[in-house]
Amino acid sequence: MAEVGKDGETKVRALGSWENEVTVTTVEDIGRVTAEIVFVEEPRVRNEVVFMAGETVNYGRLAEVVERVLGERAVKEVWDVEGLEEELRKDPDDAIKKYRVVFAKGKGVALGA
Repeated sequence: MAEVGKDGETKVRALGSWENEVTVTTVEDIGRVTAEIVFVEEPRVRNEVVFMAGETVNYGRLAEVVERVLGERAVKEVWDVEGLEEELRKDPDDAIKKYRVVFAKGKGVALGA
């Protein structure tokens, strides 16, 4: 996860560890695949779930890419499983907090995982 804080400082956070992998997909890729489905795909895709994915990288590599693209150093943080689970216990219905715990455990978030 990467964000620019109110102070203008770029932060890159790893969920669980820098070695955990995540599959990232660009909006351009999503648009391209959507256009292919709508205008090109034969036989037609109807009422089906379509899965697509971009590149699978670990959080460490993702941090490197963010820094290279921005041309500046980022503040790097690891959000550990225990801390994320504690946050989820405080607010068990929060879908984002559930999502973060799953990603931090490295389960089901990268192709081939």
